[in-house]
Amino acid sequence: MLTLPPEFIEATNGILVIVLLIMIGFLINYLIYKYRCVGHIAFWYDECKAALALLLFLIGYEVINSTIWWLRHTANNGHDVTQHRTTVMTIITVGVVASIWGGMCWVRAITPFEISRKMWIALFGLAVGLGTVMVFL
Repeated sequence: MLTLPPEFIEATNGILVIVLLIMIGFLINYLIYKYRCVGHIAFWYDECKAALALLLFLIGYEVINSTIWWLRHTANNGHDVTQHRTTVMTIITVGVVASIWGGMCWVRAITPFEISRKMWIALFGLAVGLGTVMVFL
């Protein structure tokens, strides 16, 4: 079995945490700008569905990477992280659910209306199916 050095995992997740925070900041700035241009929440939502879905996806991914970075950083510095197992698994699960939800909403927002319902259901089924298979393998 291939194992990666813990310092490498910590460093790569730390870099992703920073990049994702920057992306989330710029996306929030974009959404604020669009709201100021449109001025009404209903019109703003119609124009920004894909951006809102992407924001939800990125926030979920940020939660996952931040948690993994914190776990690796704590373990690499010699601290016992076994007592945090349940909490970490819950936080990562919340991040995964947010990312799946954001991804499904993004697919639904960018696909033509005729096929968006089928693509949304297919993506949800694929995510749940692969997740279930990976748990039991």
